[in-house]
Amino acid sequence: MNNRIARILSIALLFIIAGFLYQQYSIHFFGAGYDTPAEALPKDRDYVWIDGPINKKEHRYFFLADGKYYGTVVVKKTWKGWKEGEIVQGKWPEAIKENEISAAYSDEKILFGAIKGRGNILVEINGTNAEIVELNDMPKIATDLYQANEYSIWYVELKQLETREHFDIKVKNEKGKIISELSI
Repeated sequence: MNNRIARILSIALLFIIAGFLYQQYSIHFFGAGYDTPAEALPKDRDYVWIDGPINKKEHRYFFLADGKYYGTVVVKKTWKGWKEGEIVQGKWPEAIKENEISAAYSDEKILFGAIKGRGNILVEINGTNAEIVELNDMPKIATDLYQANEYSIWYVELKQLETREHFDIKVKNEKGKIISELSI
């Protein structure tokens, strides 16, 4: 009886290992690899790309697209070169109140959103300060189309947060007073 259970467990373990190896093989060898992260970015829509965090194996970009969307994508370094990851997007806010967050999105690595910030503000998620990417350095045609000179994209890496089941997003002024908050 013990030999039978050991054989079943061995076969199950072999299937798990084979599945993992196939996944790694497909990630690294299927599809084209590009020489630079920028070459790996999608080209299927009218994108405006904004640099985000970078390390040796990943480069995150934020984007505005088609005059009505914003989001993020990560390109990853593989053995064949740089490859595009999954895109996460939301609807670009046409009009939100100053220093207010109306929505947040996640790609399971970061939580992000847009804000129309006025003054020295801080976006805080579960007690952790978010990074803020200013959009006023984009080409004039993009800032006009999206009115992006008034907006910023905020984000926080989920691994920095102690809890990931519930998000308390607060916008604070320079004195630490809560201006607005959103609970998700």
